[in-house]
Amino acid sequence: HTLGRRLYHLARSLDEDTLWRPDWDLEAADALHLSTVFGLTGGLWALGEDATALGFLQQSLMGMVAGCQRLMALGQVRAQQIMRRLQPCIADAVEQSRTWADGEDDPPAFVALLELGGTRHPGLPVRLFVS
Repeated sequence: HTLGRRLYHLARSLDEDTLWRPDWDLEAADALHLSTVFGLTGGLWALGEDATALGFLQQSLMGMVAGCQRLMALGQVRAQQIMRRLQPCIADAVEQSRTWADGEDDPPAFVALLELGGTRHPGLPVRLFVS
């Protein structure tokens, strides 16, 4: 929840008109998962569902590609080529998510434990990166 907590504090500090309700005790309620805070911020700032989902997927993939650059022989140019090739996939994923929100289809399974493990990385005794 470290990334979610950081985004939460950043978003609150940038929002001078404070759309964040003071009675929301998000620190105490284990609600600071990155995807939750990202969605809440997008909603409060009226970015729209598509723009918020696109932004979240873009930053998530950029984080994964940046991790690959540190762990593998992957240069900046190749990393940007990978991200460029993924852009249509990101847009398709957001488009497909509309059918899940409308209840037309069931969302596919995803690797929740992998994502949760990644968000716990900063607190691990042995880490791949200094976070």
